[in-house]
Amino acid sequence: MSADKGQYEVMYLEKGDSKELFSQPMTYEGAEWAARKLSREGFDVIAIVTAEHAAERRERTIQNGTGGILPGAHLTAFVNDIVRRFRRDYPGVPRESALEVIGMLCKLSQQAPEVRDLQTALLNEIHDLGASDDKWRLDMRIAIANRRPEGE
Repeated sequence: MSADKGQYEVMYLEKGDSKELFSQPMTYEGAEWAARKLSREGFDVIAIVTAEHAAERRERTIQNGTGGILPGAHLTAFVNDIVRRFRRDYPGVPRESALEVIGMLCKLSQQAPEVRDLQTALLNEIHDLGASDDKWRLDMRIAIANRRPEGE
């Protein structure tokens, strides 16, 4: 179980309807389970969002009177997919730390396009002795130490 204690909701659509619906607030792991269940039941799952983000989207939907999907929902889903895949490779890394690492990897990739080995760049950043001891560095050190080779 991750150290991520925030509340999350699943944003989804009924088939053939463009009105955004939201689950009840729950842990991130609970929201992942609920998203899979909703998808199996035929709903279009858009994203897992924080409860605060869901409240903002509901409010904006009420204010603009559309009841439909608001701009940017696909970006939320995109970021959530990246974070989910990252956390699958590095179990136990909290969502916030995963976002920090992903952002850092994007910057490294953009600043040094000749760098093809992002794994080495990530390890260098994590173990940089001159860098501050940010929480994401500690989270990543722990996740890497706890990783098991595939097949075990």
